[in-house]
Amino acid sequence: QVDDKQLVFEPGERHSIGDEILKEENAKALWNLLQSRENGGQGAYFYLCGRTGFANAVMDAIKAVIYRYSPGTEAEKEKAVRETLYDLVGKGRYLQEIFTTYTGSHLEEGQTHYDASEIALHNDDEHGYWMIIDGRVYDVTEFAQLHPGGVKIIREYTGMDATQPYQKILHHVNPEVNSMLGMYEIGKVRRLNFGMKWGVYISAGGLKSVTLGDAYRIWMRYLYFVVELENSLHNEFTIEEQSTTVNEDPSERSPYKVQLIIQVYKRFLNEYINSLTGEPLELLWVVTSGLCSSSEDVNQLRNSVARIQQSENAQFVRGVVAGLQDALLKQVHEQPGQTNLSQTAVVTYFDLLEAEDKAFMKELRMSLLTGIRVFEEFERDTVVKGRERLLEAAKEIPLKLEACYAKVTSGIQSLERNTK
Repeated sequence: QVDDKQLVFEPGERHSIGDEILKEENAKALWNLLQSRENGGQGAYFYLCGRTGFANAVMDAIKAVIYRYSPGTEAEKEKAVRETLYDLVGKGRYLQEIFTTYTGSHLEEGQTHYDASEIALHNDDEHGYWMIIDGRVYDVTEFAQLHPGGVKIIREYTGMDATQPYQKILHHVNPEVNSMLGMYEIGKVRRLNFGMKWGVYISAGGLKSVTLGDAYRIWMRYLYFVVELENSLHNEFTIEEQSTTVNEDPSERSPYKVQLIIQVYKRFLNEYINSLTGEPLELLWVVTSGLCSSSEDVNQLRNSVARIQQSENAQFVRGVVAGLQDALLKQVHEQPGQTNLSQTAVVTYFDLLEAEDKAFMKELRMSLLTGIRVFEEFERDTVVKGRERLLEAAKEIPLKLEACYAKVTSGIQSLERNTK
């Protein structure tokens, strides 16, 4: 009871806690408690302690109450639900302690099974944030905003198997953390049946045997590598909306912030691309070509990448990015004391470079998913029924890099023509 508002529960009725909360009298009282004092409410603090099922029911009921009493359209109500929850957590007004140790799925029998390719689509605001832990799939879209360490930590491991990083920080042995998983579980990863199919491929040490299951896992490791780097790139670019020095306006492009952004572009060209087109891609190709065709050149993708990296477009893009630092120093020298470089020539290319860098990572991920879906569709018959599609998916990967260089070159040249 708070002031004259009291949540009324009738012990004689066999209703769930959610049903009780959503009774009109209780819902109105809860809405009053949820509202801040500035908005005429009580500004109450909420502490939730119980099992996973109880916590889920209470959270769902709170969302329903916010939705019920928030004004506006359906979209505006849904936005109010998110913003109210985030505000409660951000101000320390909502705390929860889920004390049941999470030892298995809390979902009913016949739960949903997801292909790995489906999880890899959920690593952005548009599609939400999913991750895999111990073979189970979790939708952490909402939790990402509630996570004490911030959304960036959660975003880093979405769209992929996060079991290893989850265990590395010992969350799995912490009941207070591990028990919360049940609140966000939506299903399990579908296991594929590859039977005893196998083949051989040519490695640096000669012929090696490989099972179809191993080939699938090589594709999946490369996919998760791409997704992890894509997530990291996204997080790196959040520096643009942050303050990098005391009293700095987050929307400004200070010389220091511009320098940090330039370093992101350099890392993308010198580290991201080199690691993505190196050994992981070569292994994927030699294994795939070994299983699917004896006539393919084992060095085909390596030679393709080398040709693309030596192309005029690649050299042009590397020259532009390498010259950004000099352009920054020149700008600072010519206009000392300038604190906002947003409208200067040095940042003319920033939006273009960021958009194309992110687009390349997404296109690379989608190419890999094309190949992985062949495994998911045919399973043990992948080589017999899907060899051509699998080979084409692998060959397409370096072409995404070539297209990226071409688009960046065209975009930069267009900007230069328009600024003359």
